[in-house]
Amino acid sequence: MIQSNIKNIIIMAVFVLLQVAIFNNINFWGYANPYIYILFILLLPVSMNRYLLLMYAFIAGISIDLFEATGGVNAFTTVLVAYLRNPLIYLLSSNNINEPDSIKLSDFSFLQWSIYLVILILIQHITIDVIESMQWSKILTVIERSLIGSAITIILAAMYISFFPPKRQNDI
Repeated sequence: MIQSNIKNIIIMAVFVLLQVAIFNNINFWGYANPYIYILFILLLPVSMNRYLLLMYAFIAGISIDLFEATGGVNAFTTVLVAYLRNPLIYLLSSNNINEPDSIKLSDFSFLQWSIYLVILILIQHITIDVIESMQWSKILTVIERSLIGSAITIILAAMYISFFPPKRQNDI
C-alpha cells in the first residue's frame, strides 16, 4: 500500500511537472491548451479507494493551480472529474456492475476507451474554460477553446495510452 502510494505520488509529480513545464507553454491558435495531467487521474485503478482518488485529484489540481496562480480552478475541475470517473466506468462496463471489483480499465474496448476519454476530458476543459471566463458574452469563444483543447488533449491521451497501455499500469 505504501509502495503504491509512493509510486502514485511520483507519477503525479511527473504529470504535474510535464503540464507546468511543457504543456502550459503550448497554445494552439493562441488560446487552447492541452491538459495532459488529467491522465494521471483517468488511469488510476478502478478499485482504488474513492477518498484516496479524490485526494490525489485535489493534490494534482492544486499543484497546477499553485504553478499557474489560477486560484483553485484546476483543483475543482480535477476533483469533479475524479468524482465522475467511477460512475462513468461502471456505466461503460455495465456487464460487470454486479462485481465492481472485477472492472479493470485494461479490459475496456476501443469504443469504451473513446467514450471514457472524450466525456471526462470534455468535462474538464469546459469546466476550466467556463470558470475562467465567467462571461456569457464570450460563450462561443469558451466553446471553441474547450473543443480545440479537448481534441488536442484527447489525441495526446490516445497517444500516451497506445505507448503505455493500461495493462502495464494496473498497479498504479
